[in-house]
Amino acid sequence: MQLMKVAAVRGIQPFYLGNKKLPKYWTADEVRRIIAVTHDDRYRLLFELLWRTGMRVSEALALTPANFDFYTKVVIVPTLKRRGHPTRIIPIADDLLYWVRSYIEEFCILPHQRLFPVTRQAVFDAVEKSCKLAELYDDRAHPHTFRHSFAVHCVLSGVPLIVLNEWLGHADIRNTLIYTKVTAQDTRAYYEQINW
Repeated sequence: MQLMKVAAVRGIQPFYLGNKKLPKYWTADEVRRIIAVTHDDRYRLLFELLWRTGMRVSEALALTPANFDFYTKVVIVPTLKRRGHPTRIIPIADDLLYWVRSYIEEFCILPHQRLFPVTRQAVFDAVEKSCKLAELYDDRAHPHTFRHSFAVHCVLSGVPLIVLNEWLGHADIRNTLIYTKVTAQDTRAYYEQINW
């Protein structure tokens, strides 16, 4: 808070996009710690999907085996917020796809049955529990933080914003641009990558 006051006095704008504050996220290492301490296979898979696809929690909880194309290696996500585009397609890694297939077979999930028959509150509680076990004692313990972490990791990995926008299912690309503000906070890292 004090830093923001100093910035305001000096005429420096804090990192906002419109009225939005910067999203909170975990580093890749922190996400791995969270998943490593999650012993329930259902939640481990759910956390992996949230982290590696950027889906919203509500979208992930609606998933059925029919949403996965094991041949083209994608997950087809219904996107209710985009009227013109009812679904979006997100690539999915081989190892994660294998895990999804094994999970479906182990629990005998039919093509149109939900993969995760749990509530949003149950997911929130599971995330909070895993964060505590991973010794991450702060206010980032929320399922939506996986989505922000995915987006930040993609930007840092050089994924074009237009592609990330499609993966996230944002109707307005300005919602995707906020993640460039997050990564712009540490400009030194970019400077050191320049080949002089």
